[in-house]
Amino acid sequence: MLNARRLAIIALISLSVALNNFGADKLSRSQAVGSIVGAKGSVLVDHQPVLPKEVVFSGDVISTGVASGAYLNLGGTTAILVENAEMEVAGGTGVSPVSEHGQDAHATPTMTLRKGAMVVRTSGSQTARVNLPGAFVLVGGNPSSEATSIRIAAVNQAAVVVADRGEAEIHGAGAPTVVRAGKTVKLENGVPQGAAQQRAGGVYKQIPLGYVSLSETELGTKLSLNDAIYWGNWVTTQQHGRIQILLGDGSYLNVGADAKMHIIKHDATTHQTELEIRAGSVKAAVQKVAGASFKATTPTAVIGVQGTILQWEVISDARTDVASIEDDVTVGLAQDPSVPSIVLHTGQSVSVFAHSFSAIATLGSAALQAMQNKTNVKGGFTGNANAATQQMAQQMATGGGVTGAAGGLTSAVSGGSHLATAAVAGAGAGITGGALSHNNSANNSLNNAGQNTSDLTSASNQVTSTSTQTTNVSNETTNQIQQQQQNCGCPSPNVPK
Repeated sequence: MLNARRLAIIALISLSVALNNFGADKLSRSQAVGSIVGAKGSVLVDHQPVLPKEVVFSGDVISTGVASGAYLNLGGTTAILVENAEMEVAGGTGVSPVSEHGQDAHATPTMTLRKGAMVVRTSGSQTARVNLPGAFVLVGGNPSSEATSIRIAAVNQAAVVVADRGEAEIHGAGAPTVVRAGKTVKLENGVPQGAAQQRAGGVYKQIPLGYVSLSETELGTKLSLNDAIYWGNWVTTQQHGRIQILLGDGSYLNVGADAKMHIIKHDATTHQTELEIRAGSVKAAVQKVAGASFKATTPTAVIGVQGTILQWEVISDARTDVASIEDDVTVGLAQDPSVPSIVLHTGQSVSVFAHSFSAIATLGSAALQAMQNKTNVKGGFTGNANAATQQMAQQMATGGGVTGAAGGLTSAVSGGSHLATAAVAGAGAGITGGALSHNNSANNSLNNAGQNTSDLTSASNQVTSTSTQTTNVSNETTNQIQQQQQNCGCPSPNVPK
């Protein structure tokens, strides 16, 4: 009997531990971020019908059907999703503008509006974030404002933001854009219409896929030929992916697989370029122009050049390999600037660590070619930047040239002895050539422009109808709550319209 009792106790203890571990694992895998207070019509959470007062967790996807809507409370932020919309919710995010207001960044609810329209409401210094294609919107965060109500709609790469009360801040291409009460801003690919676009360059070639995003941690949107790259963009590639970016001054960058590169700035007029590379291999062919500056940083290296071809690879956070393919390259220690920089001549390479350099090695032609094979893109430029400029001009003359670059491309030619401005055609934003014909590229640009216009019109229509739909969802939510309160004999709360 005693043995049986002991066995039973051991079994109960084991079951209790297992259940506790299961619960802890569930909580660690998913963070509760709020609840669906009310629903109208067809509302799904992760493709399952919504439950009454259902709790939503980080990563949950809420979708609505025709004539439907959902009313969410996300830690004090109200989010109302109207018909035919889809949104993913997440927990706190470390958005720096929120922290600047003294608010806990991890308390900021984050939503990704995949399609459709919604209303976001905050009060006081409370801030919410809504991710859109190529941009994100910070709602509220102004301690002097009593309440903020923002309507947002997204269709493919187009979006519309309307501030009914308070203000919102759009972070996309270029400097942030503030939307004040009573104002509307339309976006295409994260670029506010009418905003000054600080364009760095465009996608010239890629295999098979690259992405552009606004932060190091976001995967972002897929890049295509002709797509523009702006100041502040992060460009990433996945396994086997490569991309060639033609910069505004005729320099170009080859980005190898599994790479992560931040284009801090590229001023085509003054030839000032600054990059940050966190992972992968990058080859740069830089225009040789008097007064030009090209600076690239990695976790361990600071690389400076003026008119040359070089390549570097971030092996890890503790090591970067740098090689000069043509002309001189200056290399310093990012973590220990007190150590004097070194200069690599053509064909030389060095490994850069946190506090030291390896011995400088001389690479043979086979080793240099093997290094470049990690980043070369089929059909793209391979020589120096001046040769690339001449190749591009030849493509333009034969009808295969450059399309869609807004405002033209200024390139240094013949060692910087003069500048040539390559006038470009096309309605889109980007650069292409080689295998694509001029006519096909121009037609693609026009088709993309037409699609963007149609998407913006659709987004505008959706955001206009959101006010009435929001009222209907709010009324339905009020009725549901009142019914629940009547059943328990409790006083009914007031649901904001």
